[in-house]
Amino acid sequence: MTGQRLFLPLLILVGGGLGLATPADAHTSISGVGLFPNGLLHPVAVPQHLLLLIGIGLWMGRRQDRQIPPLLAALNAGLVVGYAATIWIDLTQITSLTLAAMTLIAGTLLAVNRPLPSLLNVSVFALAGLCVGLDSKPEALKANETLLLGFGIWIGVNIIALNIMALSAKLQHPIAVIGIRIAGSWLIAMSLILLAFELR
Repeated sequence: MTGQRLFLPLLILVGGGLGLATPADAHTSISGVGLFPNGLLHPVAVPQHLLLLIGIGLWMGRRQDRQIPPLLAALNAGLVVGYAATIWIDLTQITSLTLAAMTLIAGTLLAVNRPLPSLLNVSVFALAGLCVGLDSKPEALKANETLLLGFGIWIGVNIIALNIMALSAKLQHPIAVIGIRIAGSWLIAMSLILLAFELR
């Protein structure tokens, strides 16, 4: 399984990043810990990011093994591009809406449980990564601090997506498949609540 092969290198990178971690100050989201741990925990600390990663992780786990590397590559490419773009632009308000819309799409895909063309699949994952990256704008950090925070975010996103994917791939029993479809319907409901909250 692709997720299992990639998990060990991710753990090694996490350990290295923790060794490089610097004390955090006021511009990080969790005070008292370094920039790398802040980045690592960022996808968990932001509910919109976590919901979207759960959705695409579950969807990725339902795909064939050969389909997973392009989806993971698209997610990471979108994430890197989006995070890099925050140096020049701030689209936080727009990406909050887009994150909810992407979660709605992921939940719908899970609930309907029908395969998509490869290009459309890759596009969904690239947009998901782009939205998470754009919504992770660091606050007034130096270049090396921005990179360290971004490295943590990248590791955190991949750990969540790969572990949810591995869990989803193991759930092959018909009842488990129904459970995943129900989870998709919950994601739809939560994304609609988020959309209503953002548009109020």
